[in-house]
Order: sequence, then C-alpha cells, then structure tokens
Amino acid sequence: MPAENRAIKTQKQWISYFNQKGIAMIGAPDVYNLAKGPKDVLQSFRKDCIGASVLTSTGMDCNSNDLSGAVIQNMGSAIVKQKITKLSIIPVFHFGISLYYALKTNDGLTYMRAIFDTKDNRKQITKTLEDLSQKEADKIAIWTPNKDLRANYSMCAIRFFYCAEMSNKFCIYGDSSSLDIGRSLGVSYDPKAITYKKI
Repeated sequence: MPAENRAIKTQKQWISYFNQKGIAMIGAPDVYNLAKGPKDVLQSFRKDCIGASVLTSTGMDCNSNDLSGAVIQNMGSAIVKQKITKLSIIPVFHFGISLYYALKTNDGLTYMRAIFDTKDNRKQITKTLEDLSQKEADKIAIWTPNKDLRANYSMCAIRFFYCAEMSNKFCIYGDSSSLDIGRSLGVSYDPKAITYKKI
C-alpha cells in the first residue's frame, strides 16, 4: 500500500520519512519479488505506478569520470543494513532502451542483477519483469544517465512507472535522487514472508 496516502517526495525525503517511522523503505529487490507475491499487493503496486513513479531505496552512485559506479540497496536506511555492489560499468541506457536489448549485453545483465539483487538469468529476469508489469520485454524501458548527466548528478534513485508519453511502457529508471519525485511504500520483514503495508 502507498505510504502517507500516496504522497509525493524525493528519494531523500522518503528515506528520512521511513527512518522516522522505524520501517524499511521498499527497494528494487522487493519490487522484483512482488511478481511472485499476493495478487492484491501486486495490483496495488501497478496502480501506484500510474500517474507517478514509485521510488525505491535502491540507488546508484555513478562515477563522473567513467562508467563505473555502485548499486546501493537500502540507501540511507537506519532500519536495515545497506548493501553496496560495485560495478566496473553501469551501462548507458538512454532514451529508454527496451529490456530485451538491455539484457543482450553482459554489462546489462550484471546491472539488472545488481539493482534487483538477484542471480537470475536473462530468461528469468525477463519473465519476472513481464509478470510484474504485465508488459512484454519490448514494452519495458530501462534508463540510466549518460556521462554528461553523471557529471551533473552522481547519485541516482531507481524508480518504476508507466509512461503515457511512451505508449504506456513500463519504465525502470535511474534518475537524480534529489530531483525526481514519486510515491513510495513501506516494507515489513517477517521471518516467513515480506508484507507491504500502508503507514
């Protein structure tokens, strides 16, 4: 369920909000796992992706001098431990390249595995994201900043949304963590399952 009655904030503002509430903010791996979760929760997530982004606690720290960087899970969380995965290349996926083409390269596969914290192969990632979004792979758009944009802002937030301007494609974007805004969700971790609740 959306946090704070579907309020709109930056990633940094959401991180502070969830820390104050004493609950974890949803990360890209949690979103990935929604494809296998309760149908009502998945439908609620899809609804939240219409008309606004769902911002996660997954981010990227991009090097402005080259294409290297790191994917950070649970960014800034005081609730759950932060995890950093260093990448020699965070590929440039500008103008919303399709998931099909993004996964064709080894760098693209490594990047997708990092943001979703998974060891799944290309076929498994494709199937999971198609189930998550109800879109075919060529209707799922991946975006990362180019080198010029990385020089302007190095910290990026992973967000999900349906883009009306792109024929309602499902978008997985890594944008500025301080500028881009969206909704978010809280996550309660249980020993047996992950549940999502309104807070």
